[in-house]
Amino acid sequence: MKRKVLSIIELALVIIIVFSSYKVFSKMYRYKKDEKTYNDITKEYKVDKIGNIDKAADKSKSSKAANQAEYKSLYDKLNIRNTDYRFWLRVENTNINYPVVQASDNKYYLKHDINKAESISGCPFVNCDNNVKTDKNVIVYGHNMRRNNMFNQLERFKESQFFNGDNNIVITDKEGDHIYKVFSVYTMKSNDELGKTNYSNKDEFFEAVKAMQSKSFYYKDIKVADNDRILTLVTCTYEINDGRLVVEAKSVS
Repeated sequence: MKRKVLSIIELALVIIIVFSSYKVFSKMYRYKKDEKTYNDITKEYKVDKIGNIDKAADKSKSSKAANQAEYKSLYDKLNIRNTDYRFWLRVENTNINYPVVQASDNKYYLKHDINKAESISGCPFVNCDNNVKTDKNVIVYGHNMRRNNMFNQLERFKESQFFNGDNNIVITDKEGDHIYKVFSVYTMKSNDELGKTNYSNKDEFFEAVKAMQSKSFYYKDIKVADNDRILTLVTCTYEINDGRLVVEAKSVS
């Protein structure tokens, strides 16, 4: 009887080990599949080239026209692929280099990629209530993946040297590159109030900007004017329970 009980226990342990191994390898496979999806899209649409167009030495009218055509071509191709596509987002000196989408809710792209396939990494997405063309504050969410992808490297802004460095955020749409300069980084609870997407007047806007700056880990002497737009990047953070890391940037071009 004792031997029989031991055999049952051994069998149960083997089943647990096999099942646990399956879960681990299954998750690793899904991670790698997600990474390949976005790497392939970056190569397919030559986003690195598009994103550096404005840094080219040739600023002639013909060159600018050609650049504009490339920007529009990138936008059109990705919009055909997925009509939820809004723009491409890069953060300088990080590996954040992704298409950004927008759904009718803030849940769908937590578990779906740019191709609308089920995904453990999801896809960076704009707040469902945002108008990306007109709103004063565009809010973009992305997962903080432990494999160092998606919005994981926003964590670098928690380092003083990186925060104070020249690490801009670049949004590329059919009109070109739009540069945003980071002026605040802070953490909050998931149920804390995030900045509004629009403000009723200049005073309300400036009060919101002051609140963003007052919560920042570090101070950067960047003036935000009433005609500036704000870009808010949000991801999970793990030093507080159910925390969010928020990076705020203002438009400079």
